[in-house]
Amino acid sequence: MFIHDTPAAFYGRGIKITSDILEKWYLEFNDTIEEFQNYLLNQTFDNPLFTSWSLRLKYRETFIKTIIGWLEKHNNTEVNSQWYDIIVDLASRGSCEQDWCHTIYILDNNQCVIHRQSTALLSHGLTGLSNWPASIYLGDYLMKRIYLLENKRIIELGAGSGLLGSALLKYSDKILSYTFTDYSPMILNLLRQNILLNFSDDQFNKQIKIEELDWNQYSIDENKQDYFDFILATDVIYDPSVIESLVKVIKILLQINKQCSAYIANTIRNESTYNQFRQALNQSSLNICSIDRDIVQSIEILQLTFSS
Repeated sequence: MFIHDTPAAFYGRGIKITSDILEKWYLEFNDTIEEFQNYLLNQTFDNPLFTSWSLRLKYRETFIKTIIGWLEKHNNTEVNSQWYDIIVDLASRGSCEQDWCHTIYILDNNQCVIHRQSTALLSHGLTGLSNWPASIYLGDYLMKRIYLLENKRIIELGAGSGLLGSALLKYSDKILSYTFTDYSPMILNLLRQNILLNFSDDQFNKQIKIEELDWNQYSIDENKQDYFDFILATDVIYDPSVIESLVKVIKILLQINKQCSAYIANTIRNESTYNQFRQALNQSSLNICSIDRDIVQSIEILQLTFSS
């Protein structure tokens, strides 16, 4: 699984930190506030895992200012001078925001995923240049059940920057093959960069594939049928105009291998668009099962199988 509630997990992934979160960690730490400061530094700014990668500068500044502000509110607490040294160093680099940064996702099997992404949620008119919550949610769901994917051939539709597949491949070395697909050349280029950051050339060539896939053009090719055991997709329901084509691709892949399952996770941001997707699935005559849902984040995981 992804590690979520530690200073390293927050810092590496660029998650907003608050005084309440710091207070919670401090109470759980059960030691002096001086030792707690050393712990925070060891987990974040002094952590070798993060020193080689361009974590978002704006986030680092906010992170450390929040820590200093929280420490200054504690009576008779001496703030470690290293915090001030770091904030001065960050300020000396200027206030220009990066277009690209790295995030680092820590897994509970002592592996991590180093991930390059855009600092903008929507960049160059594309949504696939940064990570979205459903990929993390489906990743957690599948890593708890990693046996489902072992010795299986997997295809991911709309893989974006590749976080889901990278995490699954880091979690198990028994996945037979993983094919990342997307359509935009810019997204495919970023995807390739992220795979090369995390995997050897040998693993890339033998186990991992990156392919361009245009949902509008996809059809069964009798001379070259793509045979997969699992279909994965996350946060692909945002544009009503592509829903029909997406459902068609899923149905074709399930039809080629009738033992195949599709796991589709989406954050429900627009009820109308999501209902349109569910309606298209119903009309496709696929078997549809809601297997998990997060009410707080409005994320649902659907399992789709071919209806014989």
